Amino acid sequence: MELMLIIPAVVFKYTLHEDSVGESTGKIKILTIVVMFFVMLLGIFVAPLVIPIVLPDYASAVDLIPILSLVLIPRTISILLASSFLGQENSKYVVIGNVITFSVLVISIFSLAELFGINGVAFAYVIGFSSNTVYLLIKYFQIRNKNH
Repeated sequence: MELMLIIPAVVFKYTLHEDSVGESTGKIKILTIVVMFFVMLLGIFVAPLVIPIVLPDYASAVDLIPILSLVLIPRTISILLASSFLGQENSKYVVIGNVITFSVLVISIFSLAELFGINGVAFAYVIGFSSNTVYLLIKYFQIRNKNH
């Protein structure tokens, strides 16, 4: 899964500097989200067909790939929002978002794994990182609306 997040990680390294000096990074961030949407679609529809052929030892994980691919968009958005917050020296929102992610992950892993097994753990992963994204989006829009 982390391999699929290389693109947002590289964009983060670029946009962090640009955000810190006040340069506009909106276009590259939107482009990154669009690209990651297509990567997500590949993970949902193509990876389950290709992985058993290319990597037969990992055929048992094929059912998890589409579920885990759903986390690409929320994680991409949270990485890009983290760049904005860190560039504006608002690291507390990133830390709080990570604490929220951890808390939701722990709670949802225990409850969903009990109900759905390994698929529940995959859903917990998606829910945990999506909660971070929701929190960061709320903070981003609150700050933006306060400044306008």
